[in-house]
Amino acid sequence: HRLVERQAALLAAGDAAAGSIPTPDAVAAMEEVGLKLGRGLLRDVPTWLTHYVAHCALYMKREVAKLPRHILDDHRKTVEKELAKSRGGWKPPPFGLGDAEIEAMAVRENRLQSMAICLSRVRYMLGRGPEKLPFASAPPPARPLTAREVAEKMFGPKDSMVQGLLQAMKPHARSAKDADDHSAEIRHAEFNAEVERIAREATDPKNCPDPEKSLKSGLIRLRDALASMPPTPSARHDVAAELVHLHAHTRRYWSVRRGDHHGAFTAEEIPVRENEVNSFGIGAEGASEQIVKQVRPEYKAGTAGGALLVWYKQEMSDPLQWVNANRRGCVIVPDVSCAYSPRPGVAVAKCGAREREAWLARLAEHPEDSWPQHTGPWGPANAQRLIGSPVLDAFMAAHEAGWGAKFGGGRDEEDEPGRPRLDPDVLTWLLDRKHPE
Repeated sequence: HRLVERQAALLAAGDAAAGSIPTPDAVAAMEEVGLKLGRGLLRDVPTWLTHYVAHCALYMKREVAKLPRHILDDHRKTVEKELAKSRGGWKPPPFGLGDAEIEAMAVRENRLQSMAICLSRVRYMLGRGPEKLPFASAPPPARPLTAREVAEKMFGPKDSMVQGLLQAMKPHARSAKDADDHSAEIRHAEFNAEVERIAREATDPKNCPDPEKSLKSGLIRLRDALASMPPTPSARHDVAAELVHLHAHTRRYWSVRRGDHHGAFTAEEIPVRENEVNSFGIGAEGASEQIVKQVRPEYKAGTAGGALLVWYKQEMSDPLQWVNANRRGCVIVPDVSCAYSPRPGVAVAKCGAREREAWLARLAEHPEDSWPQHTGPWGPANAQRLIGSPVLDAFMAAHEAGWGAKFGGGRDEEDEPGRPRLDPDVLTWLLDRKHPE
C-alpha cells in the first residue's frame, strides 16, 4: 500500500463515472469495517471518494488476512534473538496464531479509526470550513490534462519545461562565450534553434493532428538533442536528457486542483482554554475554563488530497509536506533544471557513475519507491506541477485492469497476475547509455 498505489487509486477514482458504485467485492469489504454506502461517514460523499474508500477497504481486508502470519514470523525472530541473548535462560510466553489474529484485528481497528478521522477532516476541508460548500459536488483532487495542455506545459512560451531548461542553460552558454569557446557557442545556438522548431511543431494545432503522438515525438527529439550535447561538471545535459526520456514515456498527466473546494482557506477560531493547556502537571489543579488564546488553523490548497493519500496516518499536521517529500520519481518526474548548476564553475552534485548505477538499480528493481536523494540531484517536484510518471502509468494500468480492485494493493509476489510492470522501453534506452567519464 505504497504512495504510488494510493495515488493511482485516487486518480482512478477520479475517472469513475458520476453515480457509479464500487464492485460487489469492494462494497462487501467496506461493510465488513462498518462503512456503508450513503450512510454515516459516507453520507452525501462524491462518487470519486466512495471509490477511493472502497480501495482502502479492500486493502484493509487483504491486510488483516495476511498480517497474522507476518506477526508470527516477527515474533519467532524476536524469540530466537532473546533466547540466543539469554543462552536458554529465558522462557518465552505462549503466543500462537490466535494471538496474532487478535493483533491483526487491532491493527484493522486502528486503520478504521484513521479512516473515520480522515473522512471527517476531508468533509470539513472540501466544504471549506465556514463557507460550507456542498460536499457532494466536490471534484477530485487532481484534474486530468489533455495532450494539448501537456504540450503547452512542456513546450509553451510561458513557464514551460523547455523555457525552464533554456533558462538553466543560459549561464553556461554565457560562460562559453566569455571563454571564447566557439564550438560550445555554436552548439548552444543550434540547440536553441532546434528547441524552437520542436516547440513550434508540438504546440501548433495545424502541425499536429494527433497531439499525443506529436508530444511524444517532440520530447524524444528534445531528449536526443540534449543527449548529443557534451556534458560538463556544471551542465549535465545527459541527466536532463534522461529526465526528458521519462517524460516522453509518460502517457497521462494530472494537475492538482487549487480552486473552489480544494483552495486554501482559514478555519473558524478555536478557543484554547487554560485547563486544556494545563491539563496535567504543575498548575493543573488551579487551571480554569478561561480562554487564553484563539487559534485559527490555515489550510493550504490541495490539503484534502494530501490527507487522503496518508489516510492511515492522521496525526500529521501537514500531509502535503510528507507527500511532496516521498513522491520523487515514482509519482512525479523531477525538474530538468536540477541537472544544471546556477554557476558554471560549480559542479552538479550526485551525478557520478556510482550514483547513476544506484538510481538505475532502484528504477529497475523497485520502481514503486521514491528516488533516494543520494542517487542524483533530484528536486522534490517540477516547476510545471505535473503529476505523472512511467511508474504511475504502470500502476494506473494495473489498477484499471482489476489488480487494485481485486487485491487492494500491497502484494509483492513476482508471479501475481496483473502486477504493475514498468514499460521495458523506459529502461532499455537508459541502460544502453554509458555514463560520461
